[in-house]
Amino acid sequence: MSLSLVAVFIPFMFAGGIVGRIFREFTVTLSVSILISLVISLTTTPMMCSLLLQGAKDHKPSKLGQAFERNFERFRRSYESTLDWALNHRRIMLTILLMTIALNFYLYIAIPKGFFPQQDTGQLQGGIRGDAASSFQLMKAKLQEVAAIIQADPAVNTVTGSVGSGGFGPSGSGGASANVTIALKPLKERNISADLVIARLRPKLARVAGVGAFLQAVQDIGGGGGPVRELAVSVHPARR
Repeated sequence: MSLSLVAVFIPFMFAGGIVGRIFREFTVTLSVSILISLVISLTTTPMMCSLLLQGAKDHKPSKLGQAFERNFERFRRSYESTLDWALNHRRIMLTILLMTIALNFYLYIAIPKGFFPQQDTGQLQGGIRGDAASSFQLMKAKLQEVAAIIQADPAVNTVTGSVGSGGFGPSGSGGASANVTIALKPLKERNISADLVIARLRPKLARVAGVGAFLQAVQDIGGGGGPVRELAVSVHPARR
């Protein structure tokens, strides 16, 4: 049975992508623990039983054993009394059960859900998208404009950017694009989360004409997909 359990968990060690990154350490730890338990159950446990169980009926329990038995008996009587009370008050217990089920439904709806909890690493990254006709000079000016807006936010420490294709730029669009990396101030100084900083910058960056700017909070473990475009794309025509 132990070897069967190890055989079930071993394939997770070779899984790729985000599943492998999550379960690899868990699989190794669990498999090694099962193997150690297997060795102990076949060697150490029989040897200890052969020594400790000889004439156990003739030995008087130690003080520690007597104290354990007293506490266990006290716990058993307490459990017996609470079980009797629950069986004698079935309507109350049924009401508590229904309220617990209703609370579970409420918490399932109210609690935010996601594959990973959103982290606040103190860094943001994003980019600027132009159309197919946008030039390098135009994107450079737009990058400076976007960087000035971001730098003016009180929660931002530094802003760096580069103009070029790739990264957050649209693939195959033929136009220039730019990437930005933002370092936020320590949380105790800004007193606002990274997501709220993005929400505060959204309407300001949406007013930049001719391009669309988007940001996302940097995470320690990515989900494996493309960047989430958190900021709205501007619909104002560009002046060239």
